[in-house]
Amino acid sequence: MGDRMLALHYLAARRVGPDEFADGCSCEVPDCPTLTEHPISKHWLQAATADLETLRFWWLHNPRANPGVVTGERFDVLACDQATGRVALELLGDRVGPVAWTGGGRLLVFVARSGLDAGLVHRVEGDPDRWVYRHGCGSYIPLPPAQHLSGRLAWWVYPAGLPLPDWAGVQPALVEAAGQARLRSRLLAAGARTGRVAVGLLATWKWQG
Repeated sequence: MGDRMLALHYLAARRVGPDEFADGCSCEVPDCPTLTEHPISKHWLQAATADLETLRFWWLHNPRANPGVVTGERFDVLACDQATGRVALELLGDRVGPVAWTGGGRLLVFVARSGLDAGLVHRVEGDPDRWVYRHGCGSYIPLPPAQHLSGRLAWWVYPAGLPLPDWAGVQPALVEAAGQARLRSRLLAAGARTGRVAVGLLATWKWQG
């Protein structure tokens, strides 16, 4: 489709003892902050290419590399946490183009290019786990079937060839979804506490009876 791609690090075994191995990132950095989802090349933005022969060469020599794509050129990607993503899919309905889940549980919503730089769009006050991030100019995202450290693969909810919706129409829906996800989690927590109290009262009543 003419989009510039790049090779990302991937799931690999690393030695943690004389005869012990554990799953880790192929970069072999013990405290890697973006496990299996960061570029192999330090100069990835310049090296990224849409040339098919170059891409074939890369994956022929490193077939386990995760695929990534540059954002901010033909499209942006609005990403959010898993709980927000579930609500967002309900709110958006059929008003979406390409959509994917990452193996790590982030929802990726592909939208028309905004011309804006990458950056945090929204974080719910008091709940840092509910957020929306824009992958715009100077950023990238992993593409299906990129494999997360958990072993899960990224997959398409709606395929890559769909028309791209206007980002300005999708972004507010994701922000609203983050707020609703926060509210739902609080209601579930309150329900769980109420249930525990009810069980405790019932047990006390039976004991006293």
